Amino acid sequence: MGMAGCGGGNGTADKNNSDSANSGSPALVTPPVYKAVQTFASGGLLTPSGVAVDSQGVVYVADQNNHVIRKISASGNISTFAGVLGQGPGFVDGPGTSASFSSPFGVAVDQQFNVYVADSGNNAIRKIKPDGTVSTLAGVALFNIPNGVAVDKNSTVYVADWGNNMVRQISTVGVVSTLAGGVTSGSTNANVGSALFQNPYGVAVDENLNAYVADTGNNLILLIKPNGDVSLFAGGTQGLSDGLAGSASFDGPQGIAVDSNGYIFVGDTNNNAIRMITPQGLVSTVASTNASGTTLQASLSYPAGLALDAAGNIFVADTFNNQIVKIVRA
Repeated sequence: MGMAGCGGGNGTADKNNSDSANSGSPALVTPPVYKAVQTFASGGLLTPSGVAVDSQGVVYVADQNNHVIRKISASGNISTFAGVLGQGPGFVDGPGTSASFSSPFGVAVDQQFNVYVADSGNNAIRKIKPDGTVSTLAGVALFNIPNGVAVDKNSTVYVADWGNNMVRQISTVGVVSTLAGGVTSGSTNANVGSALFQNPYGVAVDENLNAYVADTGNNLILLIKPNGDVSLFAGGTQGLSDGLAGSASFDGPQGIAVDSNGYIFVGDTNNNAIRMITPQGLVSTVASTNASGTTLQASLSYPAGLALDAAGNIFVADTFNNQIVKIVRA
């Protein structure tokens, strides 16, 4: 199961791996190729911002302005998993049918089908059990508009703490710590304790516990090692250009997911594009409103969160189109 939130980007995409011709060298991995953009689910969603996929292919959505968490079946049927439609914002734990949220933005799901929610308006991280019961994992005085959330294979939760310019970790017993960043905004890649972010929106975690951050205000994708050291993974200036690492550009990237082979996928929000980054840092555009060449045409409007299923298909919270889009792997 992939770890951009085992949710945020969650499926392990092992499809099309190829064996090495030389058994003594690492296996070569065929880069993912995508063939179509489809509307997966729409109707009743109101500015969906976060998306996660579990190992059974069930999609979870942070339905931001409906203040609820949705569940979408593999056939695209939408139901309300937790929260009450039409109730408005609130902060209540308990059964899903009576619990409430306030502008939930990010969502992730772990291997036991627990769902984690960045409940942005309440400055809290919420947990939803498979039966729909909602509890508060961590908050309220600790976060400042948390937006992105991910969970690793050990059930440690990672939070893109937007207003505090930090990436936080939450242990399985709810203890919050700072992995990287500081309250002061900036753009500094450095050893643990010295790095600075500017309003990070998204976070994803790979099988080796490396965290990838959409440093939205700086238009960068950053890598955080397990010890907290931060380095540039891709991006440089504001724009829309493909290329290697620092020569590529993004504009307000928000959603981020990573597959089991180390390919990173980014919701390049202000560019209305979905980008892919190879493990070596080569950036390409998978789908865009202004497609050319091999890029798929997609009428996206402010794509925010994204996630992967087990087959490597990409699910995108197409926020201002009020829908979930599926980009189909070839």
